[in-house]
Amino acid sequence: AQLGCGGADNWNNSGTGSTKSVDKYTCAGTTYDKEIGSEYVYTYTADCNGTATVKVTKSTDKTTTNFLDLFVLDGSKTCSGTTCLAGGLMSNGTSQVAFPVVKGSKYFIAVDGYVMADGKTGFAGDYSLNVTCACK
Repeated sequence: AQLGCGGADNWNNSGTGSTKSVDKYTCAGTTYDKEIGSEYVYTYTADCNGTATVKVTKSTDKTTTNFLDLFVLDGSKTCSGTTCLAGGLMSNGTSQVAFPVVKGSKYFIAVDGYVMADGKTGFAGDYSLNVTCACK
């Protein structure tokens, strides 16, 4: 799905169009290695130079142990965990990432399920996502 500034979506990370191809992300020297759930990936093209902020909030499962994490990937490269620019772990049902953007540049935004308490299953759940932008 394509997103722009002010864009929003309500979805499930295991819904139509999701994959289970990435379970580890390396973002600015930090490794997130337990993202074994399905991921749903959006394409975002920056409307301006500045900062974009993406926020994901769980809609259904309100437990504090099941997480949907958020990752921003370099859209000029193959969509993979090694092209990660920024990552945000869920806390209190919300993940949020702010990142610098260049007008016309493409970014991938991945909502991925973190490993559940059983250590074998990745979380899948409904969420809302929105993008805001601060242009320079």
